Amino acid sequence: MSNEALGILMVAVMVGFACGIIAGVIAAKKNRSQGAFFLLGFFFGPLGVLATALVGSGAPSAPAGMRAVTALAAPPGRTSTITPPSSSAGSAKRL
Repeated sequence: MSNEALGILMVAVMVGFACGIIAGVIAAKKNRSQGAFFLLGFFFGPLGVLATALVGSGAPSAPAGMRAVTALAAPPGRTSTITPPSSSAGSAKRL
């Protein structure tokens, strides 16, 4: 491998590394995966950074000591999957 080709390869790796770091920092600020967006920026360069900048924010992180959960959506055409109890069955007697 000639010195010229080695120099071009070195510059390409350095640009990819810089774009990867920039994409990772942007992703962290948007609550997205830093590693995945680092790889996106590394392999696609400025296009990966642009894609990272245009992607929407992820789910907010959970407070300290808690874990994040995702609620299931109601089936189409229904507003709730919870059925209220009937007034006659199982209700307590009033005094």
